[in-house]
Amino acid sequence: MTSLKRVSPFLASLLLLALNSCGGGGSTSMPAAGGPPAGGCGAPDCGTAMITITDADGDFLAYSVDVVSLTLTRANGQVVQTLPVTSRIDFSQLVGVSEFVTAATVPQGAYVAGTIRLDYTNADVQVEVAGEPVQATVIGEDGQPAGVIDVEVRLDNRNHLVVSNGRPALLQLDFDLAVSNSVDLEADPVTVTPAPIIVASVDKPNSRELRVRGPLVSVDAAAGTYEVDVRPFSHKSVKLGRLTVHTTDDTAWELDGQTYTGADGLTALAALPAGTLTAAFGTLSKSDHVFTADRVLAGSSIEDDDLDFAVGNVVAREGDTLLLSGGRIARHDKIDEHDDLIMRHPVTVLLGPDTSVTVAGEDADVDIGAISVGQRVKVFGTASRSDDDDGDEANVAGAREREFNDDDIVTIDATAGRVRLDVTQLAGTVASVADTTLTLDLDSIDRWHVERFDFTGTGTPGQDADPAAYEVDAGVLDLSRFAAGSPARLFGFVAPFGAAPPDFTARTVVDFESVTAKLAIGYWPRGTDAPFTSVDASAIVVDTANSAIRWPHWIKAGPTIHDVKTLATPLRLVPTAEGTGTFAIGDGHRVDNFETFADFTAALAGALDGTRRVAGLGAEGDFDAGTGDFTVTRMLVKLKR
Repeated sequence: MTSLKRVSPFLASLLLLALNSCGGGGSTSMPAAGGPPAGGCGAPDCGTAMITITDADGDFLAYSVDVVSLTLTRANGQVVQTLPVTSRIDFSQLVGVSEFVTAATVPQGAYVAGTIRLDYTNADVQVEVAGEPVQATVIGEDGQPAGVIDVEVRLDNRNHLVVSNGRPALLQLDFDLAVSNSVDLEADPVTVTPAPIIVASVDKPNSRELRVRGPLVSVDAAAGTYEVDVRPFSHKSVKLGRLTVHTTDDTAWELDGQTYTGADGLTALAALPAGTLTAAFGTLSKSDHVFTADRVLAGSSIEDDDLDFAVGNVVAREGDTLLLSGGRIARHDKIDEHDDLIMRHPVTVLLGPDTSVTVAGEDADVDIGAISVGQRVKVFGTASRSDDDDGDEANVAGAREREFNDDDIVTIDATAGRVRLDVTQLAGTVASVADTTLTLDLDSIDRWHVERFDFTGTGTPGQDADPAAYEVDAGVLDLSRFAAGSPARLFGFVAPFGAAPPDFTARTVVDFESVTAKLAIGYWPRGTDAPFTSVDASAIVVDTANSAIRWPHWIKAGPTIHDVKTLATPLRLVPTAEGTGTFAIGDGHRVDNFETFADFTAALAGALDGTRRVAGLGAEGDFDAGTGDFTVTRMLVKLKR
């Protein structure tokens, strides 16, 4: 029997539920998508449930599953449906952003639990093996193809989600794929076994960028706002409630390929017809849950009725030809979100003097010379394809009689189309710091290892970008925290092709040592009944010598990885000064959540009574390699069923 080699795909997805009550009593369930509230529940009897989904950086190259439903359960046992339409979600495409998926109408009351239904029947999961994308087969613990999985999420008994008259409430659900999935790289084909574990917390909004997508309803120029019908992801016709988007003088706009700033953009939006598709990126205020957009796309800048599009990172450029890695292809004539395709092969992009180029969040005058290796782009053009085996080509648009699959070699002709440069993420180790320049030993670009990129032609003669000495112009960003050998992550844009050095212009710098470290440990194949040497309200001490530890067994801080089996000091998981956070114990079908470290450790000690075994654990927080103390802000433990 092949031994199980687990990969911890450092990926998290987040469901953020904001319930804004308007008082009264009553009951309802969600109607068919786009319809009015059912069951006679209306103001002032109901509130609004805003749900968003996101993921964090991860090792999955693709993780597309169907989220079939999300229900909430009140203390009186009433079940309320908040997501009445199946949503196909590729969590790997939501790095760093949360998506509003509904603004549902729900009755007031205290909510004690929720249930999420995930359907893996048609899942598309891809992992990286030896630097190449590999399609994985998703199976259940019985070895058979995975199907529908229901996960019950129980809230902390001390802090239910209470929706009352005029009181905004917020529920955040963190679906941790690092602990929730086992990947067997030695199987043929590679297999993924999901056992979803979800951490929940109440009234703790996070600071991630949020995205709201949907058709335009109206514009209020005087208030600086516009209203949309929420339509998440690639849904074509659903309407899942309405949301007001606030804008500012600094909001950046791209409407039908034209760029604007501030009020000029809102004026241009008002001139577009109702029903025009929009997508806004911004933040949700902690006090009143008002959504404010930093940048807005609309019309053909999102989806074009005449053009196909691809999203990915440029891995090579020769003349006016690009290769994109990790691309997602969508046809302009697609029926629904299931028509989007995640490509295992690089996508070829053809540029020309008439290709229009824009920069996300900037009103910049650029051309195709701005597109260089490493840059993340969205390309609009005409797609064609050819099979690996026979080279037979066919135009993608309108050729629905022939299946379009990820074994095709795809070309996007953008000579009469356009390209948008999106924010790109770097991760690496600091080699040196001098004035406003940060030099990195580059590890990855948007999750892709640097070995995948060909930097030929990126610089002036003899000055091509060197991933071992990748020069970043940090501008006015504070570099005082950085020293040689420290890990760093940056967000920004690659320098124009042929213009390096510098190789990259940073918008944001994150010092991993001052933010979140992540811990993951797996015990297989049977788990362990003794993962800790002690558990109490002061600390959980991990037995790093436990022979059941297999893969994963690391602490990651950016590109820096500590092997927990070789730590010089005992690994102690300790609470924050406040003793609060988000904690969970689950088995893939039911998850119990806690908001204090003391309650969590008491329940954990009770669960480890000799009859249950631990299959894995994950944590986030701050790690001190000198003392071995890991201060946890979030932790979950997966039990064997």
